[in-house]
Amino acid sequence: MTGTAMHLITLTLTRPATEETTPDPVAITDLLWSHARPENHVEHLRVRAGPDGIDLAVFVLAEDEGTALLTARDLCTRALRGTPGLADWHLVD
Repeated sequence: MTGTAMHLITLTLTRPATEETTPDPVAITDLLWSHARPENHVEHLRVRAGPDGIDLAVFVLAEDEGTALLTARDLCTRALRGTPGLADWHLVD
C-alpha cells in the first residue's frame, strides 16, 4: 500500500438501556477480529468495556484518516449486525 500510514481511530459502542451486563473485552476483541477483512488493513485493536459501553481503539493502515474512520466504522457495523447479542448496541464516534 503506497502512501499509507497508521491511523488511530477511537469509537464507542453504547449499550441499550435494557442491558445491564458489561461485556467481556477479550470476547469483544475476538468478535471484532472475526469480522475484520484482510482488505481493511486493521493492524491492532484495543477494547475497554465499562458500565456505559465499550471504548475501542482501532489501528488501521490507510491513505488518510477519513478512509481509516470509514474502515473502523464498517468493521463495527458488521460486528453489531452479525452478532445477535449486540444487535441493540449503537456506534458513536
